[in-house]
Amino acid sequence: MGTSDASKLLKPAPIPVLRILVVDDDRGFFLLLESSLTMCGAEVEINTATTGHLAIVGLLTTSYDRLPQLAIVDIGMPLISGFEVAQQLIWHGVPTLMVSAMVTEERRERCLAIGALNLLAKPNDAAGYQLLASQVLDYSRAGRTGP
Repeated sequence: MGTSDASKLLKPAPIPVLRILVVDDDRGFFLLLESSLTMCGAEVEINTATTGHLAIVGLLTTSYDRLPQLAIVDIGMPLISGFEVAQQLIWHGVPTLMVSAMVTEERRERCLAIGALNLLAKPNDAAGYQLLASQVLDYSRAGRTGP
């Protein structure tokens, strides 16, 4: 085996870019989540929607090969609830995590009942964002079979 063959073996496989849709009316959430994901070593392409309507329109106008590989949806969205948005995403085959500042067992059960992967606590500090980023990456690695 020559030197060039050995160097090929030592190069890690490139990590594919993770396409994430974040649906939340809090613009700060997008920025902090993206920063936390990057700090965890993830290469992400984050698309955002500040309303449920924008999320659904975006979903319906996106080609199948460009659908998000994971969606993160805040439950407490104005006009169109996060639950309704999540149902549309899930129906189109997009694995979906729900987030909320108020996580209860009742809310978690409702999320799971519509087909969401889980309900995670919306962070309020840097450590919380790092934990959320780690959880998001765990779910994305487990579900890399999607679009």
